[in-house]
Amino acid sequence: MLPPLLKAVERLGYKAFDGQHAYNLNIIGIRTTNRDQSQDLFDDWLTCTYREEVGGSWVTKWWRATTDPGKQALLHPELYNADGTAILATGQHRSAYVLGLHRNKYEALVQRGPGPIKFYRDSTLDTELDMDPHTLQTGFIGANIHKAGRDSARISGVSSSGKRWTWSAGCQVFKREQDFNELIDLAHLQIEHHPRWTSFTYTLIHEEDLL
Repeated sequence: MLPPLLKAVERLGYKAFDGQHAYNLNIIGIRTTNRDQSQDLFDDWLTCTYREEVGGSWVTKWWRATTDPGKQALLHPELYNADGTAILATGQHRSAYVLGLHRNKYEALVQRGPGPIKFYRDSTLDTELDMDPHTLQTGFIGANIHKAGRDSARISGVSSSGKRWTWSAGCQVFKREQDFNELIDLAHLQIEHHPRWTSFTYTLIHEEDLL
């Protein structure tokens, strides 16, 4: 029997990866109802559901994260893309990620898989997430799944020198480095058990989809 999170995924018409395999990862993001990024909070979730052995019990990990761009990216999209800041669309992004280097610095799940992602472009210059269907695009934009700091309090900010920074301008970002490392370890375990399964599907849903 599937756990509730995977039942929600199937109910939405997406694929839940099972087949009784060990380490067939279901990487799922949960976007909360809050669309106001003025506080720059890590108020979403990244999860991973899998079996540790063939036919074994289900395990689900929950980690604090953001599935949304930071306040500074929303207010200043010109720093990242003239068409607007990217917001990953909810849905199932099949085989969109592989293990690789994030900004040539450290290993992450990078958007270089065979499958593209869908995303919006927000150019409204305010802190509200604007997911206008007319701005929906499909492509490869380097919107990776990576970490913030050791335990980051905010998604973005302004340095003492006046430089604007953000952990996310469309990426899915872990609040805590230790949590992120857990996912990367699981990704390696999937490949170790299934050498041909080198790409990863990411499913993003709304929290109300779990009700």
